[in-house]
Amino acid sequence: MSDCTCVSSGNAVCNKANGSCTCNKQFSEATCDKAMIAISTFEPLGAAPIRDDSSVNDVNMRCHVNIAETDLRSVDIIFPDNSQNAMTKVQEGVWEYTLQDVHPINSGVYTCHATANPIPSDGVFDIRRTFNLTVTDVNECDEDLDNCHVNATCTNGIGGFTCMCVNGFTGNGVQCADINECDPSCSINCDTCHTDATCTNTIGSYTCACNAGYSGNGVTCQECVEGKYGFNCAENCTCVDPMPGPNDVMCRKSDGFCECNKAEFIGKTCEKRNLTVTLMPDPNPVLNRPGIDNITWRCMVNLHSRDLVLPVTITYPNGSIWPMNMSEEGLYERIQSGVTPNDNGRYTCTAAAVGMDPVTGHFDLDVLIDGRIISVSDPVEGEVGDTVRINCTVYARSDVDIAWYFGNNQIIDDAKYAITKMSLGDFEQISYLTVHNLIATDNGSYVCSATDDTRGALIVLIERPVIGNVEISAVSFDQLRVSWDITFDGNLPPPICHVNYSSTSTGLFLSSPGSPVTDVSHIVTDLQPYTEYYVRVQCTNKVGSSNILLGGLQRTLKTNPSEPRNLAAGDIQPDRFNVMWNEPAMTNGPIDGYKVNVTRQSDGAIIKMDQVLGRSFPVEGLTAYTEYTVVVIAFNTEGGQDLASNPTQRIFKTSQESEAALYRMICLNYDSFPKASHHDKTWLRHGK
Repeated sequence: MSDCTCVSSGNAVCNKANGSCTCNKQFSEATCDKAMIAISTFEPLGAAPIRDDSSVNDVNMRCHVNIAETDLRSVDIIFPDNSQNAMTKVQEGVWEYTLQDVHPINSGVYTCHATANPIPSDGVFDIRRTFNLTVTDVNECDEDLDNCHVNATCTNGIGGFTCMCVNGFTGNGVQCADINECDPSCSINCDTCHTDATCTNTIGSYTCACNAGYSGNGVTCQECVEGKYGFNCAENCTCVDPMPGPNDVMCRKSDGFCECNKAEFIGKTCEKRNLTVTLMPDPNPVLNRPGIDNITWRCMVNLHSRDLVLPVTITYPNGSIWPMNMSEEGLYERIQSGVTPNDNGRYTCTAAAVGMDPVTGHFDLDVLIDGRIISVSDPVEGEVGDTVRINCTVYARSDVDIAWYFGNNQIIDDAKYAITKMSLGDFEQISYLTVHNLIATDNGSYVCSATDDTRGALIVLIERPVIGNVEISAVSFDQLRVSWDITFDGNLPPPICHVNYSSTSTGLFLSSPGSPVTDVSHIVTDLQPYTEYYVRVQCTNKVGSSNILLGGLQRTLKTNPSEPRNLAAGDIQPDRFNVMWNEPAMTNGPIDGYKVNVTRQSDGAIIKMDQVLGRSFPVEGLTAYTEYTVVVIAFNTEGGQDLASNPTQRIFKTSQESEAALYRMICLNYDSFPKASHHDKTWLRHGK
């Protein structure tokens, strides 16, 4: 007769006839026959193989055993190194063990080992099932799974990665900020630029460049040698030579500026590049006088002769070139004899500094013949009612007719005009035109006409300026732009204009900051927001002031108001309260509304967020005896943009529920709960 193989818990009944086992199964897959005990599955929950990345990778090994817990002695997990630990039942027939934070080193064969309780006639009955667990390392750097900063390097490691900011940046690798190596307060990885170099910060690095007057790579810099200047000493100095003996010339090595002793002659320059050449005849103008046919050409050169490539030359209109003689330092001369109108044309003086290109000066000779105008008077200014006089000098060996014209009309002696003529020696005659009692139409050019020549002389009628068309526009909350037209400048340079402003047309007008101006527009500043102003303009020249023009009324723009005042709560109930506040002390324009934000103090959850026109706001749907933060912001609107104040905020607390109300709430909440039977169970799945 064979022994029964039923479990020994007393839950099984052995059929003596055939040895079969009958029992009350505690779960559907359960058996009470040890001969049929099996481990159906032993595997990790989730996908396999396991990817080891930077997160905590716990693996739940789950073993399904088809025997009740009361019939088992133990369920263990055996590790690859043959150590073992007990598994935990998570539901009938299901046992689990969590491998915490696994890495590739944890790969290997794991065994679920279940042991059944023995019966008196046999030993311990056990079964095993294995699973070969593979854990692969994830290279977060290669798979772009890291969160390293763009200016950091990612280094893969077992089960994770590390981030390190690259050179030139500082931070934890996830956040990297550029190091300003050039900043004087820099304390780590700072620049190595020379003291005579400029450090320029770049993203992740810096550059060094020697300052002007030095050469080198920026880390080492040497001062320019004599005769050199500029960046990297690339430029040649062009200073004049020093006086014999004293070293009185210095070339500034940063920019090549030359310093020297200029007392040698008037007009001397220290810089060869500043060479100037000026040519004039003496006398000037040149008159075609009988028996007087010589002129002296005078060429002024502003360099010392030791700095010039001599000789200084003069070129005649026919192309002939002649050397000039130095009469004194800076002055070169040549006499030209027998000058006639046939010698008219361009004369050129040429001088060259040592090592430099030649520089020239020109004069266009026009030998005046009998009846040519020598000169006219400079422009003459006069005010309305004044008497002014202009003149015209004519080369004349005999009496010549000299006439005056204004517009197309010849001027004659009368009460308005007086013409006089007189001789100036043997070869010159001068005509004077006197204009009495000036009026606006007398302004202009008066033409002197001689035998073979005409020239104009100016009479400038100077008057007070006239202005018009004052326009005002708002620029900002504290600025207005004012513009005006100068319809008549008084025939003088631009007048000086004064701008004043006032909040009333008849009140005290204040001078605008930055006034007076010579422009035709001005920004009036330091005004009050959303305030109406009058602006007036008056312009002045040396004759007098214009009329005062008053611009129209213009308002400045709105700006941000100050914060709402005296925030308070009223009608505080368990589920609501009403908040109220006062208008800001500085509205800076009509308040366009208020923004109200209510959050629960405990977790910051937004309860209410709204925009209102008034100065109160009901807050409903609250929880009893709970603190709430109320924030109120005032705002103006200008140009479609909200201009918000600083926030005003306070914490308010709802009241407690009354005892009767609290009881009703508990009852209502209890009645709303679903009723659970004693058969209901909830299985919680073990997660990572």
